[in-house]
Amino acid sequence: RFNRVYAELVNPRNTRSVTDIALHWGFNHLGRFASNYRAVFGESPSDTVARVRGEPLLVSWLGGEPMLWRR
Repeated sequence: RFNRVYAELVNPRNTRSVTDIALHWGFNHLGRFASNYRAVFGESPSDTVARVRGEPLLVSWLGGEPMLWRR
């Protein structure tokens, strides 16, 4: 099921939200879904979508440590 979700998220014509896609594929606990997705693919579902859309990666410093995030 994770591969099906991933395929939809990386489709540049996708207009559905991460939540809609996860629920469609039977992931009813969204927090657990996001955590397991990150373990499988090495990034959050929203980061996958942002990467496909070409959104820039932002860096901020919190407590002396760099934190990477997307807008």
